[in-house]
Amino acid sequence: MTMHNEITIPITTCRQKETTSAADFLPTFSPKLYLPEDLINLSGTRAMENDDLYAMHVVAHWIESFVGKPHKKIGRTGAVCPFVPLGPRNKSIWLASEKVAKQEPSEFLRQITRYKKLLLKKQPLDDDSIYKSIIVVLTDVPADEAKAILAQVLEEIAVSTYVEEGQLLGSFYATNDGGALYNSSFRPFRAPVPFLLIR
Repeated sequence: MTMHNEITIPITTCRQKETTSAADFLPTFSPKLYLPEDLINLSGTRAMENDDLYAMHVVAHWIESFVGKPHKKIGRTGAVCPFVPLGPRNKSIWLASEKVAKQEPSEFLRQITRYKKLLLKKQPLDDDSIYKSIIVVLTDVPADEAKAILAQVLEEIAVSTYVEEGQLLGSFYATNDGGALYNSSFRPFRAPVPFLLIR
């Protein structure tokens, strides 16, 4: 599977209005974020009767057992994603759930924008920030619809997100045919539950 002070109040106010996005006017954004180890440890508990928790549990287990481990087909040494092994150690990988099947595409884009801003504010803020990520699990999206939904997000904001914030967006779903950098026949982006990675 890696910023201006103004002298006068009027000028400051004006410039803030020019650079503020629609997402900034939404209510306070405080989604429930889970560490992978917390979700993995839910196995066998009554909490797993919650569909959203179960979906995140499946993704967390897949990350721990596949993405964070070496694989003979990856074409290089190390884990499938080299950033994953240090993430749990630093407690800097979080999972969140979203129901987007009935949302307008514009609403989903606003949600992702808010997650991006949230990640920028979370610790660590030093060099170890390259290991932090938020995984937005789409708990109500069928596998055959995930590609179109996630592709639209990437088309709309993936390039600007990288250029302006230095953040990477990645889509994961069961039929993703994206190949590994060193072995194009290896499919590391085929996840058991659709999700969007923000790193």
